[in-house]
Amino acid sequence: MKALSVVHRVEDMDDRTVSSAFGRTDCGCGLRSQPVVNPEAPALSAYEELPPDRPVPDFVLLGAMKAGSTTLFRRLEQHPAIAAGGTKEPNFFSRDENWSRGLDWYRTQLASGPAELLRGEASVEYADPRLAPTVMRRLVEVAPRAHILLVLRHPVERLRSHYRHEVQRSRERRPLAEAVLEPDNAYVRRSCYAPTIEAVLATVGAAQLLVLRSEQLDEEETWVKVLGHLGVSHIALPTTRYNVAAEKEGFTAAMLKLWERGWIDRMKRLPKPARKIGRRVLMRRGTGFDERMAASEAPVPESVVETLALDAKRTTELLGWGTCPWDF
Repeated sequence: MKALSVVHRVEDMDDRTVSSAFGRTDCGCGLRSQPVVNPEAPALSAYEELPPDRPVPDFVLLGAMKAGSTTLFRRLEQHPAIAAGGTKEPNFFSRDENWSRGLDWYRTQLASGPAELLRGEASVEYADPRLAPTVMRRLVEVAPRAHILLVLRHPVERLRSHYRHEVQRSRERRPLAEAVLEPDNAYVRRSCYAPTIEAVLATVGAAQLLVLRSEQLDEEETWVKVLGHLGVSHIALPTTRYNVAAEKEGFTAAMLKLWERGWIDRMKRLPKPARKIGRRVLMRRGTGFDERMAASEAPVPESVVETLALDAKRTTELLGWGTCPWDF
């Protein structure tokens, strides 16, 4: 298959491509751009207007779940022109309970620092096709000029990684094939990108959107284009990867919570006997976990692959890629 550039700036699409892309909405996933967030939640007009000296997100990263959004966001935080230390996933635009807290609460979730620093946030919820229309409607009311980064991954590989994610958290015990055949399951739904892309393109200017593929996030060319999209100077591409599934294998639910909260590094400073006891208590034992993890490599049912391939075709049309970058 012809190799494609990882980064696709939507402003490079001509009007004919965009208009023809919006000519139909069937992506094969049975999804359309309809909000599912509670319509009774307060509209932004109920809040005070954001003072000009208070931070708003200069950029928002919409990451398909298990597509590398944490790695990209943490790398961006290492840039001297970008404020670090805020909540990565405040989920302000996707959750009614957070939206109803208002802008003052939202500001506390963003990184602090000098006013000239860029502030951003990221959430995999924002890329959920069921939530994306409401997310984008709310986002443009709060930050109409925010730069949007959308990170995608090969739909089948994303599905497999999502399944492993749930197994690691002891929330999934079914075989992969059974889990992905359940009607309206999240594994398949979140690997369907066209509805989310439609919601984004319907609400922001093309120049605000940069689409990335996770398969090439480690490439210098991609890093240069991301920094250019945000309008910041070049720095060396960080090499650390974050939230890597392989590092979580073998954790119990309790161990995983400690790892996610950064306590594992602190535990390394404990005396060796204490660490040894901790491993016995917190590390997963037995064959059931390993068997379920191995099941993530089982063949994906043909009907699911066909659904994902159809959505990938629609995604290709929407973004004007010409050729789909993924094999099925």
